[in-house]
Amino acid sequence: MNDVELASSVTALVSDAIDIGGTFGGGGRTNLDALDAERQGLEAQRDLARAWYDYLLAWLSLRWQAGTHE
Repeated sequence: MNDVELASSVTALVSDAIDIGGTFGGGGRTNLDALDAERQGLEAQRDLARAWYDYLLAWLSLRWQAGTHE
């Protein structure tokens, strides 16, 4: 999964969490559903941050090995 797909997934999960929050008051969802959606959104944000960190680390490593780290 590339960064663009991961960012898109995060956006979709956050949007779903907001939608679930809106229907919770009407009894359309249970508390467990809302908490699960929030957990998934936070996991997606964590995964995005980890992917960005790995990308930067790989980029720096490549520059260092190529001798163009200045």
